[in-house]
Amino acid sequence: MHDVMIIGAGSGGYAAAIRAAQLGGHVVIAECAETGGTCVNRGCIPSKIWLRAADLFLRIEAGEEFGIHAPVEDIDLKAIVERKSGVATEIRMGMEALLDNNGIEMVKGRALVKSPQQVEVDGRIIETKKSSSPRAAP
Repeated sequence: MHDVMIIGAGSGGYAAAIRAAQLGGHVVIAECAETGGTCVNRGCIPSKIWLRAADLFLRIEAGEEFGIHAPVEDIDLKAIVERKSGVATEIRMGMEALLDNNGIEMVKGRALVKSPQQVEVDGRIIETKKSSSPRAAP
């Protein structure tokens, strides 16, 4: 039985899982897609790769103002996409290694909350010791 069940291995779920494990919790995290969530796979990281490529292009063009003549022969969009994918993969692998190094069980699949202590992930029931549902204020 687990102390903590986290749904989603994006930046928030990932950080929460590691912290809970550091505090001595037996942690399981469920993810239906790729570790890292939107930020790593479709948002922050990929957009920064595209912005960096555009910035490099603009800086090369601006070099002429300083007497630097470096014509751009071609822009290889496939290479930019490969770079973006490679960086995201490296980050995902690092995140998964940190989860593993902290003893966190990773379960791939879509999670469905069945009760405050039970979550179903693709047919598997995962139980936690305590409810994580909020309590009414006194």
